[in-house]
Amino acid sequence: MPYLAKIVVFWIAVCAAIWLLKLFPGSLPARIAFVRLGPEPVRGELRCHYLLRWAACAGIWFTQAISVWAACSLLALQLDPTLRESTEFVVFWMVIVPCIGAASGAGALAAAAASLWLRRKSALRGAARLHTRKAADGSAQ
Repeated sequence: MPYLAKIVVFWIAVCAAIWLLKLFPGSLPARIAFVRLGPEPVRGELRCHYLLRWAACAGIWFTQAISVWAACSLLALQLDPTLRESTEFVVFWMVIVPCIGAASGAGALAAAAASLWLRRKSALRGAARLHTRKAADGSAQ
């Protein structure tokens, strides 16, 4: 079987597995596959505070990915120097794990930026309301 056909078969199997899990959402494998990772929104919490909690959570994921990458890759190379020539090792530890870390780092930065933007937007809205109230009070006198 050609390499491209193996990739196509793999992705068809992945899509079929996701479809089957969606058919039975209450099953244990579906609950494990679709578990929500990260902070849950708290009732009455401001959106900017929720996004800051998300930024902290994604920052922790970023730190974990970098720590695991550094510790495991250095330890593995110390124990078996021939791993430098192993394609699987290089792809996993030098591409996949750093990409996961970069994605979580980018998510942390995006959540922090959105939180700051919402906080600034709500502060400007509050200042505009205060200004219109003062203007209305001044014209009423």
